[in-house]
Amino acid sequence: MTLAFSYAHSRDELIALSAVLDRGFEQPKGTTIWRTGLLFELVQSGQLLVLATRADVPVGGLVALRGDGHAALTHIAVTPEARRAGIGHALFCELTAWAEKQGFPEIRWNVEPDNAAAIAAYTSWGARITGELEEAFCFNSPAPVLGVVWRFDSWFDENPKAQTPAPGMAKTT
Repeated sequence: MTLAFSYAHSRDELIALSAVLDRGFEQPKGTTIWRTGLLFELVQSGQLLVLATRADVPVGGLVALRGDGHAALTHIAVTPEARRAGIGHALFCELTAWAEKQGFPEIRWNVEPDNAAAIAAYTSWGARITGELEEAFCFNSPAPVLGVVWRFDSWFDENPKAQTPAPGMAKTT
């Protein structure tokens, strides 16, 4: 089945992205990680919002911001029923293409220390865990959380599985 990506910018795409993030982070009904109005403001300021769909059904999404000399991944999520199909990695590839176009040498984010599945995925993509971040915030964990960094530079030579992914908003199977 074909996976399609779009830069989320329309009202319907932003509503779908908000719902995907909530489902991906397994939030109770009635709560939301990102309000659609805030997502619209992010679009207007040139941030990255990507919605992944399969057979026109939203299955994943990400939000990334322009940081000070780096891209800052704030959220990446895949709906529970679509996990373990490479959608998270495909979303991350879209992020690396955007970050490269922006001239950012690295992407930074954080992860809860007990989220073993996410840590395993991130390190398999070539990211490095940088240690505890005392003042960072993760959704389910007040602190500390772990810092994560992915770079475009030569450290990828050490891990052939984690080479820079092919850029672009192309459809992937």
